[in-house]
Amino acid sequence: MQAYIDPRTPVDVRIARWRRIGIVLAVLTFFVWMGIRAMSRPQNFARNAFVTSSSQFPGTPPPSAVVNGDIEGKFGVHTQIQDGAWVLLDLGEVHSMKEIRIYNRGDEYAREVPPLVLETSLDGKQYDVVDRRDTLFGQADPWVIRKPQKARYVRVSKPGRGYIALAEIEIY
Repeated sequence: MQAYIDPRTPVDVRIARWRRIGIVLAVLTFFVWMGIRAMSRPQNFARNAFVTSSSQFPGTPPPSAVVNGDIEGKFGVHTQIQDGAWVLLDLGEVHSMKEIRIYNRGDEYAREVPPLVLETSLDGKQYDVVDRRDTLFGQADPWVIRKPQKARYVRVSKPGRGYIALAEIEIY
């Protein structure tokens, strides 16, 4: 049987060992950090909520696209032009909300979306107006509402005649 001789010096072998240990520790640290980061991120209650709308503009995504976690380039929900258009999220149960973010459509028609009214409800029958937006907002600067409250239903409505076209709704 032939013996193999390592041409490295004992110091070189120790250095190589510590490098391997360092790489393994760095990789483990990275995965632990990613896990802690994921667990500490606030939960988006709107993600995959049940969404209905007063109507759907032909050829547009289903209303559920407004809560899919992606801020679409154009829009995630688009109603037809009508009196009192609305988009309703059913979160499935009552949640304590601290912040709601609403992202406007991402094309040249974004100016047509406001004014909008945000309402919440515990039972789906009695709604409370939380905020109203009369000015332009976008995807880089969403409409952010920071009014702590409890609700199961969140409704965005258009006062008067018009339509709603939004890219995403997030609730934290």
